[in-house]
Amino acid sequence: MNTHRSATYFLAGWLLASALFQAPKTTVLPSRMAPPVPPGELLKRGTVRELRALEGLGPKRAQALVNARSTKGELPPLEEIPGIGTWTAARLQGYVR
Repeated sequence: MNTHRSATYFLAGWLLASALFQAPKTTVLPSRMAPPVPPGELLKRGTVRELRALEGLGPKRAQALVNARSTKGELPPLEEIPGIGTWTAARLQGYVR
C-alpha cells in the first residue's frame, strides 16, 4: 500500500471523526444552587461570588468577610475584619440585620 495514500485516508478519517464527535459545549454554572440569600442576611450567609456583587467589595474583601464569619454565621464588628475600613463598614451596614 502506498504510504502517501494511507496518510490521506488517515487524515480524512480524523477530520470526519472530529466533525462528528465534537465535545459538548460548556455551560455556565449558577453562583448558588440554593435560592438566593435575602439582602439582610447576605453578609452572614452569602458566598464570595454573591458578596462580590456588592458595591465596594472585591474578591479579597469578600473572602475576608467569609473567613471572618463563624460557623453559625455570626460576624465580628465589620471594622475589625482585615481589609475593611470604616468607610466600607458604613456602606455595608445596610446589609446587616
